[in-house]
Amino acid sequence: MASPRARRLLEASWVVLTVGYAVLRAVVVARTLHKYGVNPWVYGGIDVATSFPLGLATARCVGAAVDHDWTLFRRWAFVAALAFFAPDVSILVMGRGMPIHVYVVLGTIVTVTTGFALRSVWRKIRAGHQHHHRHHHHSDQELERL
Repeated sequence: MASPRARRLLEASWVVLTVGYAVLRAVVVARTLHKYGVNPWVYGGIDVATSFPLGLATARCVGAAVDHDWTLFRRWAFVAALAFFAPDVSILVMGRGMPIHVYVVLGTIVTVTTGFALRSVWRKIRAGHQHHHRHHHHSDQELERL
């Protein structure tokens, strides 16, 4: 298990990256979807507002999985899912008269980013498990020497 300080650092780093990504997405939406009624300020506000809970929930999911606390994992995963999809749902709500290719591109982006996000979380969980097992193995060896 990572120290509380290391976990806070991981959480803070992940939140900063998530917020930065939200700002980048808002710029892309402003340049491409404003002509279909998608207000980039509203979208950006939703994306930035949900990026903090997304970053925190994702980091807490990893911590809960490493600790094998599946109840806590499910709670944080639910928060992460809501925060992850809210900005894209807002595009569907605000958008008017968007051609079919916009929906196809949006669906593809959501699918690909979901895949990358899940892969990233899975790798962090595996890395946390490996660190956790190495730490326990080391402790077991020290106990055997006594």
